[in-house]
Amino acid sequence: MTENARKFGYVLIIGLLLASVPALAQDATLTYPQSYFAGAQLATAYDMVGRLPGFVFNDGNGARGYSGTAGNVLVDGARPTAKTDDLQTILQRIPVSRVDHVDVIRGSAPGIDMQGQPVIANVILKQEDSSNVILILQNLFYSSGHDVPYGSVEFTARDGAASYDFTFTRYGGLADDSIGDGNVAFITPGQATIVTGARRVGPDQLGWALNGSASRPFLGGTFGANFIARTSVHNETVIYDPPEQMASLDSEKSRGAELGLHWDGNFGPAPVNLVGLVRLNRSVSFQTSSSPGSFTQFDSVQDTPEFILRAAARYPVSGNLALETGIDAAYNGLTGLSTEGVNGVPQTIIGALASVHESRGEAFVQASWAMAPGWMLDMALHGEYSVIAASATPAHAFAFLKPRLLLSWQPLDNQQFRLRIERVIGQLDFGNFIATANLLSTGVAAGNVGLKPDQHWQLEGDYEFHFGDKGALTFSALHDEITNLVDYVPLGNGQDGPGNVPHAVNNQYDLEYLLPLDRAGLAQFKGSLKWYDSALKDPVTGQTRSISNQRDRNLTLTYLQDLTSLHSTFELDLTPGGALQPTYRIAQISTFHLKDSYLSVSWDYKPTADLDLLFQASNLVPYDFDLINRNYSGPRNTNPLSQIQDQRITTLPRFLLQLRKTF
Repeated sequence: MTENARKFGYVLIIGLLLASVPALAQDATLTYPQSYFAGAQLATAYDMVGRLPGFVFNDGNGARGYSGTAGNVLVDGARPTAKTDDLQTILQRIPVSRVDHVDVIRGSAPGIDMQGQPVIANVILKQEDSSNVILILQNLFYSSGHDVPYGSVEFTARDGAASYDFTFTRYGGLADDSIGDGNVAFITPGQATIVTGARRVGPDQLGWALNGSASRPFLGGTFGANFIARTSVHNETVIYDPPEQMASLDSEKSRGAELGLHWDGNFGPAPVNLVGLVRLNRSVSFQTSSSPGSFTQFDSVQDTPEFILRAAARYPVSGNLALETGIDAAYNGLTGLSTEGVNGVPQTIIGALASVHESRGEAFVQASWAMAPGWMLDMALHGEYSVIAASATPAHAFAFLKPRLLLSWQPLDNQQFRLRIERVIGQLDFGNFIATANLLSTGVAAGNVGLKPDQHWQLEGDYEFHFGDKGALTFSALHDEITNLVDYVPLGNGQDGPGNVPHAVNNQYDLEYLLPLDRAGLAQFKGSLKWYDSALKDPVTGQTRSISNQRDRNLTLTYLQDLTSLHSTFELDLTPGGALQPTYRIAQISTFHLKDSYLSVSWDYKPTADLDLLFQASNLVPYDFDLINRNYSGPRNTNPLSQIQDQRITTLPRFLLQLRKTF
């Protein structure tokens, strides 16, 4: 770690040790019963999690394998055995009526698997027998005049210790907010600026999904299974009017299936968790870009299988100390083919054909120790070994040790300090091994089979403060020293693609707060304010710049008003504008600029416990965003700027109507 990182850590540690407030609290777990949410018109467990003071929901990530991919919410103390089905969707399928209470574990606690997270919410379900059919009907209306109907039907049942869940979904909507009309300016040095109309149609995303899960007692424990089958279609069209007449189409179809099995029981005094998971996915995409006298087409097919086995056991040494150990094994692959043709002439692309296979194993041991009243120490050591073979190149073996230390101190019931030091190893994105394209914007990126995983030393300090019944403030600061960062680098023959940058630094600052505006907490003001500050040496120019595709800030302000007498909740969300997100290529700098603020409002009406009506207006005040491409005649270090394309789109409002009925 750098000297600045060491100083950062020393300040945090000294601040903790010199604090003179005596330790008065021992329990780092906060319990929120159903009565805590009284007056709020909530429909699902996800709504309840969103109302927890000081808690920031984390959906997890889609990295390969099982360890390190979990979100920060458990259900009945267990992580859902699914990866294709995201945590948010799982929680949205649990009605409020099935939830007994929610526990929030801060720092660590003996007997709780924290999933590598500093804070965990544990949704505890009622154990009573029940059965429900939940019907959700939705229609998304665009101000351009068309609409997209979709919805789902779900059956849930609990019979003794057995539970079942089946859901059929037709989903739809937008992949992002870029639909709208505007213009694009072509600025060429020494020539008159050309401005022409521009339109973005879509990007629609539609599909079908079938989900099923079941759990029941088996061999002295609980056996569970879940199955997911899903298809999706994504289409987006961009049109430039004359005189720079151009049209671009981006279309992708994917289908996939996943089967997960797990068994939780006891081996002597030790709770044991066994997991097996199989996931298969195929993605077929094509892009076209046409203008007078020119036609380009880029096609890609990718198949990605994944197989996972995991075994873990916890050992309660005492009431204050618990040990956990386990092993993960995973096999992943990608087979892909990309082709490009310009006016019918095939083009040569680095990494057009890729076949990548990875065998991965990870063993770990960790301990949760309540050292003294108000003090918790969570220590872990993971050992990772993987072998990656790609496209007839020699196999590469990688071995890493990943230590982790999380120290939490709770001087009072309403305050907690946390300090985390951890070595994190990134995963190679198999999609970077094969050529990809964005024909209208950033062009073709070559594939690179010589990538190495990025390595991080992270130092993070958190302060959490609760006030009143529902107020909370959390501040986090993270310093990240990165080796072998994956960013765009030159790959030869004038092409670039994902490659390794020797060193980078990334600092993140996060302020989260929930401020009650009345004594009952029925009116609340929430804020999520995140800033990012990164630096690396540009592999083309040698100058210092930020990490590609990293937004410099993510700010969200929310006002919530529960209107108990009207059985309603009103919510207003504002995302202030000004955010920048640049991407640096060998002969281009592409910058996304969110110029204006993003505003949405919603009204949730729940006249009875089994009926919920939601009206939502998103992007209520249309905002402008710029996509600015600064194109150079060759590598940026030796060639002049040849043209600037400034695409400015005024986005369109959209409206959602949703009916949720429980039978």
